[in-house]
Amino acid sequence: AAPLCWAMAPALAAPDPARVALVIGNAAYPRSPLLNPTHDAEAMQTLFASAGFTTAHLLNARRADMLAAIDRFVAAIEKPGTRQAVFYYAGHGVQLDWRNYLLPIDIAVQASDDIKRQCVDLGHLLGRLSKGQDKTFIVILDACRDDPFRGAYTPTHKGLSQFDAPAGSLLAYATAPGSVAADGTGQHSLYTEHL
Repeated sequence: AAPLCWAMAPALAAPDPARVALVIGNAAYPRSPLLNPTHDAEAMQTLFASAGFTTAHLLNARRADMLAAIDRFVAAIEKPGTRQAVFYYAGHGVQLDWRNYLLPIDIAVQASDDIKRQCVDLGHLLGRLSKGQDKTFIVILDACRDDPFRGAYTPTHKGLSQFDAPAGSLLAYATAPGSVAADGTGQHSLYTEHL
């Protein structure tokens, strides 16, 4: 199981229980590994913690671990005192039938039905966020690297599809809908480096 760590902010900022963040970085894909998502996730986790968020971060996560972390994240959001929540994901992402999926590292996709069964539907998280009232949500997706399945399956459309943000939320993408994002050649992806 991938390690999940809840970290309190450093001494620079007092932890604020009203602010929570979940950060996921997946890079160790069997067919199409990436260089930067784990570095990106660690940098963003540090940034959120230093800003006073109570953070959880997950690196190189399997599907079951991602779903469990999202469940815990949503439970933290549903607490009456929570006012702000940030979800950050770096790794492969794909679209299928106008739905967006985040790819865990334990995928073996060879057909479109495999995506539905093996990946994490972003709508699962967004649907649960939409039930929150008087809360602010920020969803940052540094996803959509090119060719996540290395020829085992070719998606009909590249990148993520356009979708609406739940009320009270901001969605931030690394690239335009239907496009792919650069993983970068340095320590971080191009998007997260500038973010």
